[in-house]
Amino acid sequence: MSGAPTTGRIAFLDAPSGIAGDMLLGALVDAGLDLRVLEALPHALGLQGVEIQARRVTRGVLAATKVDVRVDDQAGLASLARSLHRSTPSAAAGSGAA
Repeated sequence: MSGAPTTGRIAFLDAPSGIAGDMLLGALVDAGLDLRVLEALPHALGLQGVEIQARRVTRGVLAATKVDVRVDDQAGLASLARSLHRSTPSAAAGSGAA
């Protein structure tokens, strides 16, 4: 570390029944996550044909950010599937990685 003070936010998620990914991403954007960082993730992860889209929505008196992960074509789907496979514990164990 450079010794410079750091600031940040920590979020604790209490989701005993699970959590919807689009709702979590929208909440993170509403809490201050830079949308440009989120939109750049598919490219940074090497996911071709995958795009992040966000828009403001209103349901009754509530407004929020709605985030969608769009997969354009079969190449995007295959790219996403490869990435998910690499991130699973069984895939890491089978690769000989420590």
